[in-house]
Amino acid sequence: MQKNVASQKIGAQMVSATDGSAFTGSVTVYVTGDAGTQAAGSVGSGACTHEGNGYHTYAPAQAETNYDLIAFTFVGTGAIPQTIQVETRVDTNITHYGGTAGTFSGGRPEVNTTHWKGTTAAAVDTAGYPVVTVKSGAGSGEVDLSAGRVKVSQIANNAITASTIATDAIGAAQLAADAREAIATALLDLAAGVETNRTLRQALRLILAASAGKVSGAATTTVAIWDTNDSKDRITATVDADGNRSAVTLDAT
Repeated sequence: MQKNVASQKIGAQMVSATDGSAFTGSVTVYVTGDAGTQAAGSVGSGACTHEGNGYHTYAPAQAETNYDLIAFTFVGTGAIPQTIQVETRVDTNITHYGGTAGTFSGGRPEVNTTHWKGTTAAAVDTAGYPVVTVKSGAGSGEVDLSAGRVKVSQIANNAITASTIATDAIGAAQLAADAREAIATALLDLAAGVETNRTLRQALRLILAASAGKVSGAATTTVAIWDTNDSKDRITATVDADGNRSAVTLDAT
């Protein structure tokens, strides 16, 4: 039941004191507010309406609902008295905070936070967006900034994609050595980076050998070209008298 509000109802099921059957006779309600003095209902001297099958209702006056705890005692000659006890509620309509009128949107208060834990909050960089300081640490929800930057090891795999980086957002000065090496390695070992089944690293090894490696068997039908470290034959070709290649074996490992 709402506190201090008119046009409300309260009811009770009345039974005969003789045989326990539904009591359909006249019923009067008495009202006790906040454990005060009990008095007959002020509306129609407390006369109740029989709704049927022993159920009787009363419509209290607004003043009779202006309590925190209300007891409605239903009595009738030949009936067992019934007391219905209710705690009222208040619908809140907040219009001010700390004595200052608030602003609302769609029934919800708009929040304008000026302090965090007793400390004045920093001014916003962009309207509606607060300045956020990331807490340094190694725990959940924290970022380790002990080296003055976010470590590559703290970024989840595939977390950064081309679409998530703004144009020119990251320059050489912002990349640590391990990040630059990781990017270079990814490019050099990209599958089919030059041709099918040929990475850029493999292609460069073959190009370097062909351009600067030692050659053996040049006067024969089998020509071998070594890597620049003289550790293996990078290219082995079967040729004819005119130098035309009929078969080539490549070792780009």
